[in-house]
Amino acid sequence: MISKEEAKEKINLLIENFNKIKDNSQLMKNERQACDSLIRPFFREVLEWNIEDPYEFKSEYNQSGKRIDYLVCIEDVSQFVVEAKAPNVEIKEVTHFYT
Repeated sequence: MISKEEAKEKINLLIENFNKIKDNSQLMKNERQACDSLIRPFFREVLEWNIEDPYEFKSEYNQSGKRIDYLVCIEDVSQFVVEAKAPNVEIKEVTHFYT
């Protein structure tokens, strides 16, 4: 388990990475790149989640005809959903939500 200080340092590095790429569409063109560069490292390195275990971390999961970017589980029971967007997308502008 990482310390609080180590977690803060890793989060700050992810934030710096996000800030470098959010306004440069050439560095990151789609949400898949955002997932690989920002979301997956957050779960793996900061939260120390086993993102390779399909019983804990389901990628591009289909439910009720909708694609969910990540479904986070504990012992194969869903806990919450992570919806990814490319860094240059303003989330407040997105008008659809999963219900």
